[in-house]
Amino acid sequence: MILPADSIASVIEVKSTLSKKELKDAVTKVASVKKLKRSSITNIDQPVTFSELIVNSTFGVVFAYDSKTSLNTLASNLRELNAELPSSQWTDLVVVLGKGVLGYYIQYPGEESLLGQLMPPASEKFVKFPYYVLLSISEDPQYAVNRFFATLMAQLTFFRKRSFVPLDPMLQGATNNVKRVQEYWLNSKGKLKEVPNSHCGEGPEPNWSFNVFVANTQHILGRISQHTWADGYIYQVTPTSYEANRLLGYIAELNQKDPVHIFPSKDKLKGLTSILSGIPPTSEEIKKHIINFSNGNIEAR
Repeated sequence: MILPADSIASVIEVKSTLSKKELKDAVTKVASVKKLKRSSITNIDQPVTFSELIVNSTFGVVFAYDSKTSLNTLASNLRELNAELPSSQWTDLVVVLGKGVLGYYIQYPGEESLLGQLMPPASEKFVKFPYYVLLSISEDPQYAVNRFFATLMAQLTFFRKRSFVPLDPMLQGATNNVKRVQEYWLNSKGKLKEVPNSHCGEGPEPNWSFNVFVANTQHILGRISQHTWADGYIYQVTPTSYEANRLLGYIAELNQKDPVHIFPSKDKLKGLTSILSGIPPTSEEIKKHIINFSNGNIEAR
């Protein structure tokens, strides 16, 4: 049977028992499918009702009944294999029925909570927002099939079609404890790279920060910070409010090289920009710009 690459939402390589050799074989086969060229997303593709996101990448799974090694060892093996492939060809999920699941979680900078167990979509329309992608272990074998099915259905929901299957009840009672194996982050080209140790945990201090006030008052609108991110930089404003997000809009007007997308963090306490490239502006350049752009209605100090 011959299938067009555009119609392959997921590929699943099944193994009876996983070893390092079998994992490499499976990951290589998944990569061979994921690297197939797909047509660009057009207006013909229909988004789901609650999001404009459409995914045309293939979800790659290795599904095994058992393994010769622990999940920790398999995670180390997977990390080695990831280093040999572009991130767009990585296997998204490794399921071992009797032990648990290896997958990826998303975490926004400065937050403790984790999002989903799904890799960022490899799509030319996917905005490169700043977040960490965590290779992680879920050691609850009784939920291995549920995690596999829930994650697969999440992929199918955004793959040019809709799914009406309720996913939350499937994982009711599952543990939220996961083991972090490796942190990755997206660079400005949309590729996942390992996060340096200096950025793990709380990470380094911002390049600079300053407060913004309504002119001639003590009414604070927000605090603007610039942070190094992968091969570029981002801006953050806290706390998030109409006025604070407006400040990010001023910053967006300053950057002419990259389109600047603005979004709130999951905890709604701050606003972030997408990843920007080039030489980061100094704090004095940003202060001067937002003061001029606001016609002197804002002070930066």
